[in-house]
Amino acid sequence: MEQGALLGYGDLAHLLSTSPSTLKRDVRAVERAGVRLPLLRWKRAPRGESRDLLIPAAVAQLALGGMAAHELCARLLLTEAQVLDWAEACRAVQRLAAERHPPEAIARVTGHGLPLVYDYLRAAGVPT
Repeated sequence: MEQGALLGYGDLAHLLSTSPSTLKRDVRAVERAGVRLPLLRWKRAPRGESRDLLIPAAVAQLALGGMAAHELCARLLLTEAQVLDWAEACRAVQRLAAERHPPEAIARVTGHGLPLVYDYLRAAGVPT
């Protein structure tokens, strides 16, 4: 917060080693007490999906959807390198999926965690 960056529920839950549902419950309780927490709140995932995208996948989705890197940087307080790296990582996951590699193999090859691989696939519109 001191640096002006925002975390999403999934990212903060990961850092705190808790579940997103527990974190959301606790955030609601704190906000009911009158303290607004600066969390990045992404639009809900499509019906049937239970959680928001992790920040790298959400940024990649916006970049692949045509939002300029400089605009993402300004709006989300990110560096251009982060935006470009995440968009390229999403493209790499998409290419491996097109080659019929399963998500587990993609995670091993790319070094990304399995939840992020699934999010990159969702961000790129690749059915899992």
